[in-house]
Amino acid sequence: MVVLALSSCGGNDPIADENIVIPEDVVGDASATGLAAPANAAAAEAHVDAHTPPATDGQRWHDQSSGGRLKLSYGPGGGQSALVLACEPGDSSTTIAVVRGSPAPRNGMATMSFTGGGHIASLPMHDMDGGNGARLWSGSVTGDDAIAVGRTFERPGAVEISLGGAPSLVVPSTPELRNLFARCAK
Repeated sequence: MVVLALSSCGGNDPIADENIVIPEDVVGDASATGLAAPANAAAAEAHVDAHTPPATDGQRWHDQSSGGRLKLSYGPGGGQSALVLACEPGDSSTTIAVVRGSPAPRNGMATMSFTGGGHIASLPMHDMDGGNGARLWSGSVTGDDAIAVGRTFERPGAVEISLGGAPSLVVPSTPELRNLFARCAK
């Protein structure tokens, strides 16, 4: 019996390179050699994201920069923002402040995750006074953490932002947003 089982495995010879035909519509880096399939996952995700417009529901990025301070808010306009990103210059480094326009419990803490452009990043969030008794989610990033968040916006396409207890937010990566990270994430 053992001999029969081993003899049935005899057809596992490697395929000669000249017999391999790569379809023209392969997503990812088909010219990469020696890489396992997951190595192309980032390229495949970026391809899909770049060709899938995010559902905006009338929301868009609004430039609220003033006095040399970069600030972008995402929302329908009129003072309501689902997300705010702002450059906060400091003594030794620049901080990117992040506010999620979603209710937060008093003394709440959570993790905000960014997924886009083949990258992921996260940052700790805490509650803040949003005025009129409202509590919102707030966080900040500097240095390498800011660069990591910026990488999720490096390519055109959608970036998904998730925060426990809040609905996911899908925002487009825009040149203005990439400029904010290029100037502030150092």
